[in-house]
Amino acid sequence: NRCSMPIDFIKEGEKWIPVETGTCEPHQCRKTKQKQETPEETAEEKEDEKTAFLSSVHVPPFPLHALPAKIQFFCHEAAKSLCCPIDFVATPLLTGLGAAIGISKSIQIKPDWEEYAALYTAVVGVPSSKKSPAMKKITPFLAEIEDENQRHNEEARKIYRKQKATYEVAMKIYKKRLEDCMTAEPPDEPEEPKEKKFHVADITVEALAETLENNPRGVFLMRDELTAWIAGQNQYKGGKGSDEQFF
Repeated sequence: NRCSMPIDFIKEGEKWIPVETGTCEPHQCRKTKQKQETPEETAEEKEDEKTAFLSSVHVPPFPLHALPAKIQFFCHEAAKSLCCPIDFVATPLLTGLGAAIGISKSIQIKPDWEEYAALYTAVVGVPSSKKSPAMKKITPFLAEIEDENQRHNEEARKIYRKQKATYEVAMKIYKKRLEDCMTAEPPDEPEEPKEKKFHVADITVEALAETLENNPRGVFLMRDELTAWIAGQNQYKGGKGSDEQFF
């Protein structure tokens, strides 16, 4: 029962420690707002069984104390404002932080074994348990990173256009010298800039491969609905693609 799990923390020194007393207020709790009725259709019965199962699963408190103090504070305040478990905020945030680190850092487990900060996570909960609103709490950070990437991409394209124009003029001069039987060195063609990107959503394996080629540090794939993401895999190849196997 996630509504009875601790969603409040107390600060001891530089760490936030979970307490077992925090619960949702009755007027805030989703369960008090649910209308109790007996479902008549099989689909509704299955949904009710799934909800009952998820509600009965015991989930230990998220180890918030393992995160830096500022991130602890953000997760605590965001979860408290939504009246949702800390996990719903901290999980996507931790995954995004791992993507931001990418392959720039690694831990050497053994001489021939390195691990990067790549995390594959999923937030699972009953309907209307604030999963999506909690995930949206980290979108401002994504927008800030993407805005910076956009400015970088625009500046790189501007420089490339100038270099391209200079190259085309130099190429005309080079061809003219060849026509006049004069020796000349061909000009160096400028390389088209690679687009910097951090956050991807609805993307195919082929497009992801190209994105990773331009961004070898790594990217952050985030989807709000897991079922929609899984159901949409291989759709561009009539069900014959390899998206599902790849992921």
